[in-house]
Amino acid sequence: MFLLPTILFFAIYSLQAVAPLNCAQIEYVCYEKYKYNETLLHQEMTSMQQRYPICSNTTIPAIDIIVSVEGKMGLHKRYPEQATALYNRIFGWCGLAGFVVNVVAVEMYIHFTKDETERLKKVSAAKRKALDGKVEETVFKKRLMHAVKEE
Repeated sequence: MFLLPTILFFAIYSLQAVAPLNCAQIEYVCYEKYKYNETLLHQEMTSMQQRYPICSNTTIPAIDIIVSVEGKMGLHKRYPEQATALYNRIFGWCGLAGFVVNVVAVEMYIHFTKDETERLKKVSAAKRKALDGKVEETVFKKRLMHAVKEE
């Protein structure tokens, strides 16, 4: 019972992927993580420029420089851009997988509950028939009462 969640937890925890990020994204992620601590921010920006020396090139806009970042999650994650790379890499696949799972689940539900649908249609028809009879009695009584009041 607990085996599958444990396996999934460790599988997600140790995910790794390589994703293309531009230098502007890497700088933004580093800035957002350390924006309230100037010392750490300066250290992280210096470290980022050492990890990706092409990003320190000032002649090319940072948004035009694409760098391959190894995305890591869990204990292996050291730098903030690693988590961003991983999220960028798996976000679309997770959305697609969720969509497929839901479509399959709905189709299976519709397929396996045909008999229940027919039974519910019959119950609904019987209730409507009973309700129509009551409505006709109520309308008849109202007309009769209205006719009595007029006389």
